[in-house]
Amino acid sequence: MSRQETLLWIPCLVVVAASLAGCGEGTAPVGPLGAAPTQAPSTAKVAPIPCFPDEGPAVLRIAGVPVGEAVVVRSEKVMRLRLPGMSAETLRRKTIEDAIVPMAALYAGHAERIGDMSQRIRAASARLARGDSFDAVAMDTGDDLSARNGGLYGTVTRSSAGIAQLPPGLEDRVFSATVALASDPFAGLVGFQIIRVDKAVVAADGKSEQRDLRHMLVHYDALMASRMRKIDIKHPQLKELLEQWQSEFTEKSRRLIQEAKVEVLDPAWRPLIYSFRLAK
Repeated sequence: MSRQETLLWIPCLVVVAASLAGCGEGTAPVGPLGAAPTQAPSTAKVAPIPCFPDEGPAVLRIAGVPVGEAVVVRSEKVMRLRLPGMSAETLRRKTIEDAIVPMAALYAGHAERIGDMSQRIRAASARLARGDSFDAVAMDTGDDLSARNGGLYGTVTRSSAGIAQLPPGLEDRVFSATVALASDPFAGLVGFQIIRVDKAVVAADGKSEQRDLRHMLVHYDALMASRMRKIDIKHPQLKELLEQWQSEFTEKSRRLIQEAKVEVLDPAWRPLIYSFRLAK
């Protein structure tokens, strides 16, 4: 399995592990078959969540999604911690291919859902701003099993090498987040997210850091979202079903990533793009 495919598994499998650990006796499912309550639709139009922050002029356009230099540099810093011996040019090329292309490809591949998804995640953010608890909003909003547990993602550890085994864009946000403060909505690898770090602990020797994380995810894939909201956590084949569904989503995502093309807007970036990626 490639690094891109592995990263697609991370959000689901980590969340499932955290959720199942906390959803034993005394934790009631949410709604029938564990489905999250439906929210009343709003007719107000909201601005779509962008795939990447608008930070300066775009240097690339990937699957139609503009990408600024600052976006690449931010992910590159995380990749550098994982691959310290790699040359600067190779590292940047790998960052674009392994971190930036998958994000843009999945975002563009679900363009028809971006408006509705943006409305849902912005409504959740507005509830948090009004003082609603993160747990309650996550239970109403989330499209994964962590929603049953108030958005509990689990404890994420980053070693002295800076490796937390999260997608680079999420890792950067988690370890720069202010404790107890919910983030603004943002586009993650598999959908739109809001995160909150409940606690941060740095080891006495300074070689590692642990962060207790909650999140809510509005998933790109409508079928996956529906399945995750409706599945009974006591289903006798829960693990097998989750693996099957995630495998199906990973395969669809792999095709989107393979087909994504890159338009070079700044000629200086041309040597950093693999030839098979270049738009004709």
